[in-house]
Amino acid sequence: MSVDNWLLHPLWGQTFLLLLSVAVA
Repeated sequence: MSVDNWLLHPLWGQTFLLLLSVAVA
Protein backbone atom coordinates (compact mmCIF):
# COMPACT_ATOMS: atom_id res chain seq x y z
CA MET A 1 0.00 0.00 0.00
CA SER A 2 1.36 3.38 -1.01
CA VAL A 3 1.53 6.49 1.17
CA ASP A 4 -1.06 8.16 -1.08
CA ASN A 5 -3.60 5.49 -0.12
CA TRP A 6 -3.02 6.23 3.57
CA LEU A 7 -3.61 9.95 2.95
CA LEU A 8 -6.80 9.15 1.04
CA HIS A 9 -8.07 6.94 3.88
CA PRO A 10 -7.39 8.81 7.16
CA LEU A 11 -9.98 6.68 8.96
CA TRP A 12 -8.10 3.48 8.05
CA GLY A 13 -4.87 5.14 9.17
CA GLN A 14 -6.38 6.00 12.56
CA THR A 15 -7.75 2.47 12.89
CA PHE A 16 -4.32 1.00 12.13
CA LEU A 17 -2.68 3.27 14.72
CA LEU A 18 -5.32 2.24 17.26
CA LEU A 19 -4.71 -1.47 16.62
CA LEU A 20 -0.96 -0.87 16.79
CA SER A 21 -1.22 0.94 20.13
CA VAL A 22 -3.37 -1.90 21.51
CA ALA A 23 -0.88 -4.49 20.27
CA VAL A 24 2.02 -2.65 21.94
CA ALA A 25 0.04 -2.27 25.17
